Amino acid sequence: MRYALFVYDAANALDPLTTEQRQMVYDEYVALAEMPGLVGHRLQPPDTATTLRITDGRRVVTTQPADGAKQHLAGFYLLDTDNADQALEIAARIPAARLGGAIHVQALVTER
Repeated sequence: MRYALFVYDAANALDPLTTEQRQMVYDEYVALAEMPGLVGHRLQPPDTATTLRITDGRRVVTTQPADGAKQHLAGFYLLDTDNADQALEIAARIPAARLGGAIHVQALVTER
């Protein structure tokens, strides 16, 4: 089974950290990137995104976020595992989870 682990960062979560603490967080992300069966993708900051809505049958494109959340989608991982507990264990290792963000774990639909 494949799982998506959506990483939501809290705005300015790294600001209170020292340079050494930031390096430790970076090193944790590097360690995750080296795990077999786990592929990560970072996203550009939310202010670089475009949001599309259909209103009254017309396309409305804005640079406003899709919602007013204090957290933003910062990236995602795709994980190949048959163990849902392993997906949660890996999610718990993602630094954003303890830095005011959240990790949303969701199984992918298999179309085979």
